[in-house]
Amino acid sequence: FPVTIAVYIHEDGYSDAGASYTSYVESAYFDIGEGTEFSLIDQFIPDFELTRPMTLTITTKYTPNGPEYVKGPFTYDNNTQKFSLRCRGRQVKFRFEMTSNTGFFEVGNPRYRVKPDGKR
Repeated sequence: FPVTIAVYIHEDGYSDAGASYTSYVESAYFDIGEGTEFSLIDQFIPDFELTRPMTLTITTKYTPNGPEYVKGPFTYDNNTQKFSLRCRGRQVKFRFEMTSNTGFFEVGNPRYRVKPDGKR
C-alpha cells in the first residue's frame, strides 16, 4: 500500500499575510477579596515581554448580573514600570491587547494593588 502523508502548516509566522491583526488575552471575572466588599484597584505593574506597545482594559462589576464599568485602554510598553488608575467594584476582569503585523507578547505575572473600599 502506498502511504501518503500530508503536513499542513497553520497560522505560521507573526502576521496575517503582512496585514495587522489584533491578539489579546482576557481573564474571566473574578472576585476582588471575598467579593462582599467593594475594592479599589489603584495601581498596575505590568510583567510582559513585548515587541510592540500593548493596551490594558479593566472591567469591573458591583454585582454578578449588574452593569459593567470599563476603564482604559491604558497603553504601555517594555519601559513602563507601573501606572496609576482608579477602578472600583466587587468583580474584575483584565484584557491585554495588541494590534500589529509583526508583534508578539509573552505574559509574566502582572501585579495590581487593591485596597478595601467599603460595603455599599
